Parts: sequence; structure tokens; C-alpha cells
Amino acid sequence: MTKERQKNTIDVESDTFRSFVLSVGTFAKRHAKNLAIAVIIIIVGTVGLALRQQQLQSKRAEASVTLTEAFETFNEAENNWLDSDDTNADQLQVAEVAFQEIFQRYKGSAAADQARYNFAKIKYYRGEYDVARTKFEEIFNEKPKSGVHLALYAKVAIGNCYEQQNQYAKAIEAYEVLIDSTEASTNMPFRDHIIELAKLSQARCQKKLGQDEKASKTYKNLIAKFEKNLDKAIEDKSAKLVENAESLLNSLPDTERPPVTNLGFADAHYKTFLTYRKKLHEYKVNKDLKGGLAPSVRKKIRKFEKESNTFFEDLKQARENKSEGRTSTALYYYDQAVGLSFAPSRSIYEKALFESNKFQYSKTEN
Repeated sequence: MTKERQKNTIDVESDTFRSFVLSVGTFAKRHAKNLAIAVIIIIVGTVGLALRQQQLQSKRAEASVTLTEAFETFNEAENNWLDSDDTNADQLQVAEVAFQEIFQRYKGSAAADQARYNFAKIKYYRGEYDVARTKFEEIFNEKPKSGVHLALYAKVAIGNCYEQQNQYAKAIEAYEVLIDSTEASTNMPFRDHIIELAKLSQARCQKKLGQDEKASKTYKNLIAKFEKNLDKAIEDKSAKLVENAESLLNSLPDTERPPVTNLGFADAHYKTFLTYRKKLHEYKVNKDLKGGLAPSVRKKIRKFEKESNTFFEDLKQARENKSEGRTSTALYYYDQAVGLSFAPSRSIYEKALFESNKFQYSKTEN
């Protein structure tokens, strides 16, 4: 009875599947023409999409080549801008026409954004500040696809245009809009550098308007931020070296491992680094005296000492030169020690420091 029920079940399932296949076959015969048309439409659509993508890629490549050629002409003219010969002016004219053609022809592309920005720069160089500012404003307001940094640089350029026209209040306003509109969460490497550049420009305008207290405060804030970030860079580099030293110490036998205490504070990494450096050096000397330092351990210690000694000596030179008033030399050694890649930049710091010292000097004179 069970076998018969199973057989009936199989027959029912087979009949259902057979009916489905037959119905599909009947539908296919009845609508063969429509199905063929649908397949053709899908194929044509797929081919059309592929061709469209190919055309877009070709257009981007063409725009890129044209932009590169325009850049070459522009860069040569820009580098020689201080020369007053006619050839330089002709080069700028050629680049200007090329950039204009690019942002009109390839509108909406990254190449068009770059071209429009450099077209505006040429107008700025020519003293056509209203035209330049209009183009820079378009870039800032539209937030180009080529990157947020282009829009931010455009806003700085808007302020520069106002400065050249002696409209310092409007320039300050433009810089403030830039500073306030840029969120701290913006993930881009140059964001802080552009913001600090705007602040330096803002201080310059404040000074032009006779707002000496505001300008002095802005310069001092820039100086303080640089020095704070410099201290952080020193601690970060020290923390990295401490980590390397701990790894090296942990690789030593427990019975030979020198006791070292990590202070564990974010602002004490350099002190911890000095302690580790000293202990590892003492360990190496003691083992050498006893003739028991393994070649593999010696190699690790030598590598650590090379990096740590270079860092220590560069930092020592930087601090000595700073205390003696040799700022540029001090900054050179700080750069060697930690790399001055943070914001404000070294250039902005030096300018802010120079202007701040001028304010202090003028106060003592009065």
C-alpha cells in the first residue's frame, strides 16, 4: 500500500512537471515572434550599453590627453610668469583657449573641473579678477567631481581676488565661509592645510584693515597649533620606537631581560623611549664584555640603535637651534626627526612667526 502511494505520488509529481514543460513549449510556440523580438531588444540594449561605455571611456581619454597638453603649456608659462616677454603672454593665451575649450566640451568631467580652475587662474594672473572670481565661485558652489580639495582651493582663490582689489572685508568673509563650511570629518589629506592657509590670509587682511589685535591673535593661534602638532609628532614617533624596543626586549630570554617601566602616558612616550634606548645600549655593552651576544640579537639591536640615534640626534639639534634663535635650521632638523607633514605647514608657521614677532617688536618700540 505504501509502495502504491509512493508510486502515485511520483506519477503526480511527474505529471505536474510534464504539464509545466508542455505549457512552456506551447507558450514558446505561440509567442515565438515576440520572444525573438525581446531577445533582439536585450542584445541590442546590451551592445548599446557597451558602446556607450566605450564612447564615454574614449571621451574621458580624449579629455585627459587634451588637458595634459594644455597643462604643459600652462605650466611653462606659469613658471616663467615673472618674465615679461611676449612669448610668455602668448603661452598663457594658448593655454587659456585650450582650458576654455575643455571645460565647455567635456562639461561635468574631472578634466573639465581642472580646466575651469586653471582657466580662472590665468584670468587671475591677467588681473581680470571679476572673471576669475566668478569661475572660482562656480567651482566652489558646484563641488566638482574631481575632489573636494579643488572647491576649497577655489574658495581661497576667491578671497585672493578680493585682496587684489583691496576689498579686504569681503576677502575675510570669503575665508570665514571656507573655514566654517568645511566639516572636521571631511576625509582628505589637504583639508587642514587649506584651512590654515585661509587663516593666514585672513590675518593678512585683518592687518591691512588695521585690525592689529585680531591679526596678532590669528598669528599666535597658528603658531600654537603648529607647536602643538609638532609635540604630538614627536610623541607619536617616540611611541613607535617604544613599541619597537618592547618587541626587541620581549624577544630576549626572561633571565636576561633588563627591567624597564613604560610610563604609559601619551605625553611621556619620549621619556619612555629614552629609558628603553639606554637600557638596550647597556644590555648590549654588558653582553659584549662577556662575549655572549648572539649575532641575530646584535643585528636587531643595531637596527634599533640606528633609527633611535638618528631620531635622538636630529631632535637634539632642532631644540638647540631653536633655543639659539635659528628657526629655519631648527625646522630643518625637526623635519628630519619627525617629518613636518601636518598642518599648519612649515611655511605658514614661519610667516606667522615672522608677523607675530613684528607685532611684538612694534609694541616694544612704542
